[in-house]
Amino acid sequence: MEERKLAVEIAKAIGSPIDPNIPVNPVIMSIADTDAVPAGEDCYTFVADSEVDTVLTISSGVIAEVKVIPNSTASLSFTYFDSGLNYVLSKDIMETKDSSKMARTKVRLVRGLDKKELKSVIDLGLAATTITPIIQATEEDVLDVIIRMKQAIENYGDNYVLLVGSSVKALIDTYDKDNAKTGLNSYRIGINETLAGMGIKVIKVSGKIKTDSSDVPLLAVSTALLVALDSTLQIGKPFVSVRRIIAPELAAGMGIEVTDAQRGLFVANTPVIVAGANTLGYAIYGFENICIALINPYAVVKCATIV
Repeated sequence: MEERKLAVEIAKAIGSPIDPNIPVNPVIMSIADTDAVPAGEDCYTFVADSEVDTVLTISSGVIAEVKVIPNSTASLSFTYFDSGLNYVLSKDIMETKDSSKMARTKVRLVRGLDKKELKSVIDLGLAATTITPIIQATEEDVLDVIIRMKQAIENYGDNYVLLVGSSVKALIDTYDKDNAKTGLNSYRIGINETLAGMGIKVIKVSGKIKTDSSDVPLLAVSTALLVALDSTLQIGKPFVSVRRIIAPELAAGMGIEVTDAQRGLFVANTPVIVAGANTLGYAIYGFENICIALINPYAVVKCATIV
């Protein structure tokens, strides 16, 4: 089979690098409005309130402020994400396709792109400074800090999602027991019931993402980011995540479904460079064209360190 045809067959075997059952990372869906737009169409969002005159966007890892006219639509730019290098060996596919190998490759593609999207959303939230970041005082515990975070943005919305690193989640999980053990809990607070009563949903964010120089956490273990969903300033959620639908001609050439494909595959012919050496295999990249923005910075507040 000629190289080009085999590359298309590999792309077909793996399929579009997106889970049709969970098309967007659940954490992103919890704080962002998501959509997909046709090839060539701009991404517009409506900035509803006179207080919001700047939105934040991210492109190639660089966060930028975009000045907007309040009570009008703003055009936002797209950026490209790729999954990084994945590969399958020629011996695994020349005679019969190793379906398990293909499945594992697809998992890596999906995970890589999902992580880049989530890291971008989190970085935008952490970069927002419209609301003064919360700094934990010496006498404060994790619940004190969360209450102050809520108070900082409650004039701008309600129904909250609290993204926390693993250390902060551990503090929440053991809060009642720790206070009872030290004798500080003269009456039962019940942190989970308290947070639920304030309309706060806690989501732990763990894992790392590979950069050019090292692996970095998606969210630092001692960091918390509180997001108000139902804003008094902005219709919808404070973040937007919009993928561009791949043009049918490009999709057909890659051997993926022509209709509504939001992520595609590039398959490069053998040999592929792995760890500096020529390898008899096929390089595979998942890619997407996406717009991620924070259109209501008043709805987020962070605490960089909770101990």
